Amino acid sequence: MKIFTLSKLLLIALAFYYATQASAADVPVTYLSSQIKFIENKGQQPAQVLYNAKVPGGNIYLEKNIFTYYIFSGDDLKKIHPLREDSVIIHGHVWKEIFMGANPNPTTTAVNPSTYTLNYFIGNNQAHWATNVHDYSQVSYKDLYNGVDMNVYAFGPNLKYDLIVQPNIDPSVIQIQFEGAESVSIQNNSLVIGTSIGNFTEQKPYSYQIINGVRKTVSSKFILIGKTVSFKITGRYNHDLPLIIDPTLIFASYTGSTADNFGYTATYDGTGAMLLGGLVHSDGYPVTIGAVQFTYGGGSNIIGNGYACDMGIMKLSAMGNALLWATYLGGSSNETPHSMVVDQNDNLCVYGRTWSDDFATTTNAYDKTYNGDGDIVVAKISSNGNTLLGSTYLGGSDEDGVNINATEPGNGSIKVNYGDDARGEIITDNIGNIYVATCTKSTDFPVTSSALQSSNGGNQDGCVFKFNTDVSSLQWSTYLGGSGDDACYSLDVFNSELYVSGGTASSNFPATAGSLHPTFQGGATDGFVSHISADGTTLLQSSFIGTSGDDQSYFVKLDASSNAYLYGQTSGAYPVTANVYTNPNSGQFIHKLDPTLSSTIYSTVFGNGSGKPNISPTAFLVDTCENIYISGWGGSVFSQWSWFNKDMHNMPITLDALQTTTDGNDFYIAVFKKNMASLAYATYYGGNTAPDVATEHVDGGTSRFDKNGVIYQAICAGCGGNSTTPTTPGAWSETNNSFNCNELGLKLEVNLFVVSAALEAFPTVTGCVPLTVQFTNNSLNATVFEWFFGDGGSSSLENPIHTFTDTGTFQIMLIASDPTACVPKDTAYTTVVVYNTKVDGNFLYQIIDLCDSVQINLQGNSSSISTTYTWDFGDGAF
Repeated sequence: MKIFTLSKLLLIALAFYYATQASAADVPVTYLSSQIKFIENKGQQPAQVLYNAKVPGGNIYLEKNIFTYYIFSGDDLKKIHPLREDSVIIHGHVWKEIFMGANPNPTTTAVNPSTYTLNYFIGNNQAHWATNVHDYSQVSYKDLYNGVDMNVYAFGPNLKYDLIVQPNIDPSVIQIQFEGAESVSIQNNSLVIGTSIGNFTEQKPYSYQIINGVRKTVSSKFILIGKTVSFKITGRYNHDLPLIIDPTLIFASYTGSTADNFGYTATYDGTGAMLLGGLVHSDGYPVTIGAVQFTYGGGSNIIGNGYACDMGIMKLSAMGNALLWATYLGGSSNETPHSMVVDQNDNLCVYGRTWSDDFATTTNAYDKTYNGDGDIVVAKISSNGNTLLGSTYLGGSDEDGVNINATEPGNGSIKVNYGDDARGEIITDNIGNIYVATCTKSTDFPVTSSALQSSNGGNQDGCVFKFNTDVSSLQWSTYLGGSGDDACYSLDVFNSELYVSGGTASSNFPATAGSLHPTFQGGATDGFVSHISADGTTLLQSSFIGTSGDDQSYFVKLDASSNAYLYGQTSGAYPVTANVYTNPNSGQFIHKLDPTLSSTIYSTVFGNGSGKPNISPTAFLVDTCENIYISGWGGSVFSQWSWFNKDMHNMPITLDALQTTTDGNDFYIAVFKKNMASLAYATYYGGNTAPDVATEHVDGGTSRFDKNGVIYQAICAGCGGNSTTPTTPGAWSETNNSFNCNELGLKLEVNLFVVSAALEAFPTVTGCVPLTVQFTNNSLNATVFEWFFGDGGSSSLENPIHTFTDTGTFQIMLIASDPTACVPKDTAYTTVVVYNTKVDGNFLYQIIDLCDSVQINLQGNSSSISTTYTWDFGDGAF
């Protein structure tokens, strides 16, 4: 018998797709048969159906509180595609999942409607004809139960649902009855639905809460009584916050654009949604209804300002399965986004550059006029993607926001990595003010009257500026540079004061006396780090960073004490302090300085020991416990561009890596413990393609880790029209749909420093004295375990066995800990009930002894009921 698998709820292992009874006009090629869509019912389906979803091998119908499955045998379907026999009987099975006790009329809404429509002309009865029918990527149920909402969505060919349990609501209220299934059982913590055409397995539920922005896993499991399933939360959780029952942890997804689409920048919001920004070469970006800009603005392939393009910006759901919104942003010439961040209200702030004199600006923008030869642009988009809250130009008469030059194959001076022309960073403070670090060649760049540096030092300078929340007012702006080429790449804010880092070829870059390195250290370039006052008028401290070789500092981040951490590249003998993790003679450095930038707390290098940089830095984080997270990419974009060739083979990789090998053109992600004491995790990420194919890289811009250690990495992938960069099943787009490149978003949880306690009891938590229970420890990142059994007993074993010799109800407590972890301790609970008592019941029967052999007596006048009885004891005996 064919065995299919069901992954909360359905994964059909077939490539056969039904599209009968529908005719669609102008369906774009981005519509994939592997992506389930929810088709609204406008009369073409029975009245009780709200939406139906076509899946490989059948249909699923969503009703008010019922899911109905019509699934056909995969073996039989294969016989008719192509027809292999004269006569084929197609076997199928229908079953329902009924949400017992649910509200009879929950409010349902659908999101992300298609841009095309479907038309149904079924039979001769025009009552069942329907036109202008949309399909959707997600259906949401509000108050499926009182205090329980549900999101139903596509995960590739899979149907999935999340149950959102509101504060102080008991999750056990959710009861799902399987009607029409031949059997329902729990095997290995998964739910197995038996049908006449095979078994379907629903994986063990995954539950979590978001507490102060931190995702906390909550242990849960299925409970089965007959053919009715419920969820039991076995872990401890905060009943004052929502609980989400959801099976997915990470994702990787292409944008699905049919237009050439390069990867630049990524960030995240408070819900864990991912925002991706890149360039788009033409029509074909999957823009959503209500987008800020629905159509491609245009562009030109002009030497000096790159590839014809607009910005393409999209927001993917936290699980990567749904497109929440997508928009173009650009005028009639070229635009690229370099860095993105959300403000305190999850509105998206974008820093980039434009050559368009008709870039969209808002009514109260600081500068509504293009200044010529390439300008910086700063824009703010509402969290729902529908409103341009602010947008402004900023620039002088020369190039702004362009590091050295904007041509892809061009390099020189401080532009040493492919994509370095589009560096720079945008951040916000806790009230939404916007800060940007970048560069300018303009001698008339708009700086404020009391700027710490009011004029261009020569050639290209770094620049830093601060806008108010809607970019209507330039709070302050300053140059930062010497007589050579300089660029600001990154910044962080502490009590409104800024720390800025970057690269310089100027021996007279403005450094301050008493700093770590007040003079240029040598080579063609140095890095730098500068501390600027809150009003932008004073250079508090500033230091060169480097060796006698070539150095640049691409990221700066601060800890809670405003110590400054730098991540950069070196070709010199970078200093390595005592008692730190290091790979000698390597080309990437981590450097921690005190807040005054006068002394080193520690510094080290990592890489493959080749004496050269291996990766171009793309993201950097110092978490709340001072652990260090980095990412970058290596290899080459095209072999003829030999000036950029980073050998990333033999990088340090941990045994638990997601990917332990590389084709030489991949991303590298690593995590180091506090004080750079050790390498905690490191992995490659990428596909395997031909040597002269532009594999995984970025074309500039910043990506980000959140404070929980989750990376949101933008990748330019699939160039040449391939889909070799791995994606997760059911992602919004598992394939590159363009003739060339597609931006890919990678969300990977690499937080190894938070202890999460979880436990299970086997074979039961209810039984008769003496009751022996095997406890299983499911804790994460813990090394020390303390068990308390509620009867005075305790254990320090990882998976103890305990015998209860007294009757009663006992609360079991597990304290899991790791003294070296960022969050070092967590607690989990369960309850064990031990019986040895006589009980009575006023039902149709009476149990005389619960724990010994059981005698069951009927209650009432048996002669008036029946003279023949059949007993089913629930254990297979009759």
